[in-house]
Amino acid sequence: MRMIVFSRYPLAVLCGCLTLASFTRAADPRTPESEPQLLEIPEAGGYLTEELALELLRADRVKANGGNEHIPTFWSQCIYSAVGKPGYRVGFTFKFMVWDLFDLANLSSEQLEFNIHFTSGGLPVVGAVRNPPGKAVFIFQKEELTVLMMVSAIRGPEDGAGRHSELVATYQLEDPTISHQQRVDKLLIHARQHYEEWIGRAE
Repeated sequence: MRMIVFSRYPLAVLCGCLTLASFTRAADPRTPESEPQLLEIPEAGGYLTEELALELLRADRVKANGGNEHIPTFWSQCIYSAVGKPGYRVGFTFKFMVWDLFDLANLSSEQLEFNIHFTSGGLPVVGAVRNPPGKAVFIFQKEELTVLMMVSAIRGPEDGAGRHSELVATYQLEDPTISHQQRVDKLLIHARQHYEEWIGRAE
């Protein structure tokens, strides 16, 4: 896997500027209707099991976050922390987000980067994945926390205001004993697996 690191404004790499297409699939859908659809969010707890959390955190025991929940038409979140090991956490969050936030064909670089920063809760954006699963995978890092956000190119149901939505999956891993790149690699395995499963189910 090759990671691209870019500066804050505008999107760029060390060898020069790139277009947004460099961070996405070449065949980017231009309209929501062109994307396959899932009407319900996959349940995060079915993917991030206690067994997997133990493996990813290399812990003897883990504790589920009190905020874990599953709302099929909106979002699903599952987070575990290692017991007796402060600073070790793993989480999967799947959410239907407004499709226009990641309209890669029409948004300017500045607007897209603002939307990415906003939807990540303000985490620093440090890169993106070439040849990503889905439409794009953006990478965030803050100290020992690494987060991947996969824009799936899978349409969800319309929201209460009648707007199209898109399935966005976020993967986080906090582990002070391994490098940021190692955390990216661990999380990307699951993002790719999930995308292949979901695109096979979407209609």
